[in-house]
Amino acid sequence: MSACKKIFQKKLMFFVLLYVGFMAVFIGFSTLVAALPHTGYMETNFRKSAIILFKEGTYPRHMFVGVDNCTDALVLNIALGYQYSCNNPFSAAMQNIMHHKDPKNAFPEIELLPFANAPGDKDAFHTSNYNRYFWGLSPVLKLFHYFAALKTFYTIQGCIATALAFILFSMLHKRFGWMKAAIYLVLLLTTQFYVWFHSLFFTPAFLLGMLTLLFCLRTSGKFLSKYEIFFINGMLFAYFDLLTTPLLAVMIPALFIVDEDFNKTAGKVSDWIKIFAGYPFFWFIGYVTSWGGKLIIADIYSGKFFSSMVNVIQRTSCDGENVYTAQAYRWTGIISAFREFFQLNRFMFIAIVAILAAGVLVSLFRKRFNNPAVAAGYAVYALAPVVFMLIMTNHTIVHPWMTYRNIPLILVSLLMALGTILRKPDKTGE
Repeated sequence: MSACKKIFQKKLMFFVLLYVGFMAVFIGFSTLVAALPHTGYMETNFRKSAIILFKEGTYPRHMFVGVDNCTDALVLNIALGYQYSCNNPFSAAMQNIMHHKDPKNAFPEIELLPFANAPGDKDAFHTSNYNRYFWGLSPVLKLFHYFAALKTFYTIQGCIATALAFILFSMLHKRFGWMKAAIYLVLLLTTQFYVWFHSLFFTPAFLLGMLTLLFCLRTSGKFLSKYEIFFINGMLFAYFDLLTTPLLAVMIPALFIVDEDFNKTAGKVSDWIKIFAGYPFFWFIGYVTSWGGKLIIADIYSGKFFSSMVNVIQRTSCDGENVYTAQAYRWTGIISAFREFFQLNRFMFIAIVAILAAGVLVSLFRKRFNNPAVAAGYAVYALAPVVFMLIMTNHTIVHPWMTYRNIPLILVSLLMALGTILRKPDKTGE
């Protein structure tokens, strides 16, 4: 018992050190970049980026897919405003101060252009802060604008993400065969991966998911355990993303490795919990503690206590005159997300439903369901996006152009469950 306690304490201390180390890096990096001076060339690049976003509008469509220039403009506004926010870089980094001419307009996507055209006229602008997120892309964009404008950033980001996506496709095919590789391709297509070349707003989630999957496939736990990898993924997501589609970051790696990891165990219930529930749990802990830590620090520093709680309540809020209409309202968010998904992927959706229906019929006809434990795990994963969208009601309803990417995760999880049921165990029983 004493030995187990020591092992637990040692592992707990390692996670604490991971947390403290990454939080120090996050805050230190943002503060350091906030302290860097602007140059004339940087101002020119900021102006080019602002003009691009201003001309496209707040919510344009690229190849029929809606993108969120509002969010990109906010990220850019905070990056541009670092120099004019205040004399304290730490305060600028933690409070994420934005600039806008209209004191009533706290979302200055339209104010970005005049601010870029007259950045020195800081007295003509009002300020507000956005404590809710780390806004880790803002310091990255500020550094990038020393060299080029946003359009170039989009291109580089898209090329890196696309190359990584097809590297993973090749690895999945080589390691697991065509089924997983094909399902991975379905996920890419139904989330419209080519938007990586046009927008920031969901790329970090997908990149982190793909990088985590790549790391898990390449290292096999040699340097870090899978729990530690998912914990780090959660912390990085909290730093770089703005709650676009967080399940992409955790489910992309989990979906493609859990069955292999579970088959290496004795197949007990405890093993199932450790694998199928353990990976998402450690990701959730990393995400919540990182995001929560930032909110608490920003609240204390800015004197706006309990604003973090207000933000949580806002994103989980649900309108309705009574409990019945309120619960019905929760489902409208899922309906809106599905409508957006269906408009972009109607033929893929029909094909996937047909495949699922045919697979279920074949299994019923054979009266044989292979690998039930693994299939049950994937079925639970298919429910996770539904539960998430129901809990995050306000976020789901307000942002259907991004939350629809939860729907492909449901379908992909069901496809994985179907493939598991139909796949025959080998001679060892795996």
